Amino acid sequence: MNALNRKSLYDTAIEKSKQDIIEHNLQPGDPFPNMKEIIELLGVSRTVVR
Repeated sequence: MNALNRKSLYDTAIEKSKQDIIEHNLQPGDPFPNMKEIIELLGVSRTVVR
């Protein structure tokens, strides 16, 4: 895969978060995982999540 086709960790984290929202049918007002939980779920650093 060349450099132009790679996704950043940020983009990957955003896509995964969107997918989780859709799959779990989260509605406005539903609790969203805190930063620590997101880091653990996605396997990324705090910088990526921030």
